[in-house]
Amino acid sequence: MRTVFLIVGLLMCTLLIIGCVQPNSSVVEKTPIFVTTSKDTPIPTTSPEITPRYHTGDIVDGTQNIDRTPHLIILDYNKTSGEYDYDIIFRNANKSWGYRIYPEHRYMPVATFEKNASYLLTHINLTDLATWFPSKEIFEKTR
Repeated sequence: MRTVFLIVGLLMCTLLIIGCVQPNSSVVEKTPIFVTTSKDTPIPTTSPEITPRYHTGDIVDGTQNIDRTPHLIILDYNKTSGEYDYDIIFRNANKSWGYRIYPEHRYMPVATFEKNASYLLTHINLTDLATWFPSKEIFEKTR
């Protein structure tokens, strides 16, 4: 019985060694690799360009409940960083849009933002957006 295991073991080792060794072939075609260091040649990126879903003036939220406040407003999109510039917006007493308590720019990557604020509620012109206080510091003094 030991002899059978010894022969089987030798056979397996031989097949393993033969399978791992590749013969030297002169028929193998090699593809040349070109490396350029020219600054004029753009280097392609491997990641696809992000296309933002929202635009400046879009009011968005994590739910479709338009009466729930506050909501988020898109102030800008930074293509270089791939982030939304946004702030918090409230509705006026007459249910029109809207106002910011004070201007504060907040930034979040597009994918994260769109995952959390997945509903477009409406769109407004940023010039129609009122601001109650010119800065956070002045707002804090009124408290």
